[in-house]
Amino acid sequence: MFINLLLKIVFFVFLASTAFAKLPTDLDFDLAPNVPTVEVGGKRLILNGTGVHRRLFFRIYRVYLFLESPSRDSQYILHSEGIKFARMFFLRDVSAKQIKEAWRNDFETECAKKCEGLRHYLDEVTSKLTAMREGEVLEFTFYPNELQIEKPGFGKMSIPSSEFATHQLSIWLGKHPPSQSFKKGLLGIH
Repeated sequence: MFINLLLKIVFFVFLASTAFAKLPTDLDFDLAPNVPTVEVGGKRLILNGTGVHRRLFFRIYRVYLFLESPSRDSQYILHSEGIKFARMFFLRDVSAKQIKEAWRNDFETECAKKCEGLRHYLDEVTSKLTAMREGEVLEFTFYPNELQIEKPGFGKMSIPSSEFATHQLSIWLGKHPPSQSFKKGLLGIH
């Protein structure tokens, strides 16, 4: 009788462990790309890292950062000449007002006085931002002299400023990121 009970327990543990092993990962839930590379501007970019932005207990979005040459050094990434690409997946609905306020706040927090000449680009970007629904995507392509922001299916905007592009990326990788865990995630540091 003891042997039968022991066999049943072992069988149950085996079934439970195989069932849980097949659960989707966090990446599956967030509509992440299954391939760790993307092709942008004729270049193959490699996934550098991913970070989740949270407010209180809520997950707002997840960003996947792709680089020509992956690096754990934020300053190297910010000032490298290579193409960079970020895909932002929204994990919940966010109103246009919330997005615009957050973008302006992040700009001010990271920029302070040194960015007066970039404010008109900020105004241009925020004037075109719309509400984002759970599962929707914003894509950022950082070229050496331009930032392109695209909401697939809704169009693309281009900002012809390397300084603005670097500043946008510094919002995530600079001195005042949304959180240190977010920054570390984009840098691939776990």
